[in-house]
Amino acid sequence: MDDTNRILRLPRRLRAPSLGATLIVATLCALVLAWLSEATHQRIETALTQVRAARDVRSAVHTLQHALLQAESSQRGYLITGDRQYLEPFSASVAQVNRQLDALDLLAPRTLGMPEAVLTFRGALVKKLDEMALTIRLRSENRAQAMDYVISTDVGLEQMRVLRAQGDALANAADAEVRRESTRVDRLINQSRLILAVGILALLAAFSLFVVQARALRRLELRRKQELQVERDALETRVRERTARLAELATHLQHAVE
Repeated sequence: MDDTNRILRLPRRLRAPSLGATLIVATLCALVLAWLSEATHQRIETALTQVRAARDVRSAVHTLQHALLQAESSQRGYLITGDRQYLEPFSASVAQVNRQLDALDLLAPRTLGMPEAVLTFRGALVKKLDEMALTIRLRSENRAQAMDYVISTDVGLEQMRVLRAQGDALANAADAEVRRESTRVDRLINQSRLILAVGILALLAAFSLFVVQARALRRLELRRKQELQVERDALETRVRERTARLAELATHLQHAVE
């Protein structure tokens, strides 16, 4: 009986809990891999959002500069000729500037390193528009002296120079942020590939360990069945031998009694 119990007992390292532990480790590896992949994906999305915002800022700056040049050209035409036909393209350019300013207001909170630069550029642009609107109003009211005084101060020229410099600086800052975030995206993609490779290797290792343990357990089960069969045959042989001895003893006793 002790031999039978000894055979039924499996080695500790090959018992069923070890297989369960392997499955638990594999499941944990899969969960960690999924979490890391999702976190990296979110960081990539954030970086791409910054890239798109920076590109939109650059596009808006170029559109504003172009619209401002058109507005200034129309303003000069009206100041020189007094022809109100020049006011139509001026109004259209101002409307375009206002639309782009609204777009910049939405983009400023989404940019990492440019909110202050965007607000500074916006403030200078509004001042330039106010200066042009003032000269047009003075020209329409036939206040030539006041208009000449405003023009002679070179305020408009100085504001245009400041706007050009600020616009170029803002566009350069947008380009720098695009390069920085693009580099970050490339780094995150490589990191995601590395995490995926490590996770796959870990899962393969866990699966290989599970297969090895399962095969070892099957071999042990087969060996255990063979040993049990041998032990069963031995027990049956002992039973037959003892039965024969008892029968012989019973016959002997009966003969002795007779």
